[in-house]
Amino acid sequence: MAARLGPATTQVVDTLLADRPLDRLRSVQAILRLEETVGPQRLEAAWARALHFGDARYRRIKDILNAALDRDPLPQATPPEPSGPFAFARSGAEFFPPSRSPSQNGPSNGPGELPS
Repeated sequence: MAARLGPATTQVVDTLLADRPLDRLRSVQAILRLEETVGPQRLEAAWARALHFGDARYRRIKDILNAALDRDPLPQATPPEPSGPFAFARSGAEFFPPSRSPSQNGPSNGPGELPS
């Protein structure tokens, strides 16, 4: 049935059923049943949009169809992926001042001793 709807539908159904098929079977059946209410073209477009954004769950497909996002064209460019290790705006040294050695702290008072 998924192959009859289109390539995006086939890809998502195969992906969902590849991992824990018994757990995902009802979800796949519910999504395929959406064809009765929205039609094969809208369902295939919703699948393609969900695949594009990497979230092909029943809830997401239903949200796409309810918001009529399946009728909007897919964005051409995907958001850029971080290319390397993450860089922070500040270094750790700015948050934690360098610790001083005990000889730089001056005379040490032991526990319970009052300063002189």
